[in-house]
Amino acid sequence: MIPKLAILGLLSKKNMHGYEIIKTINTDMTNFCDVKVGSIYFAMKALSKSGEIEIKETIKGKEEPDKIIYSITKKGREEFEKLLRKAILKTYAGRYPIDIAIHFKDTLPEKEFRKIISDKLYISERVLKTIQDMNEKEQNSVSKKIFEHQILHQKAEIEWLNNLL
Repeated sequence: MIPKLAILGLLSKKNMHGYEIIKTINTDMTNFCDVKVGSIYFAMKALSKSGEIEIKETIKGKEEPDKIIYSITKKGREEFEKLLRKAILKTYAGRYPIDIAIHFKDTLPEKEFRKIISDKLYISERVLKTIQDMNEKEQNSVSKKIFEHQILHQKAEIEWLNNLL
């Protein structure tokens, strides 16, 4: 769902070629969208096949490969809006790897377990600081809201880890 949402969202703003889509995701969206290059091309192929995006033009390359410019179709806009609504409403009742590890924590010596949790707490605090620093430098109000969301989640994780210790 995420690759399709990102591709359709970007193409709803302007026509783009595949590399431009990847570059935009990896620069403008990298702090909140973890999409692999292969899944983007796979999703673009599926979206093209289903008629949600179409080739608008092909720019012939001299020494580099041709650039295929894609645009979103009416069907694609409808799908984008459906995916957008679904993504906004989706609630993640997570199953985090640490949760299963906690279930088996008694297999580790208590001192080692506490050390690992302390290390995770330290890392989480560093991540929080990094996100806060990025948020302070951010000019885009939408990106700031995304960072605020991440900050709240990270603070909750830190509080939970402290309680666990």
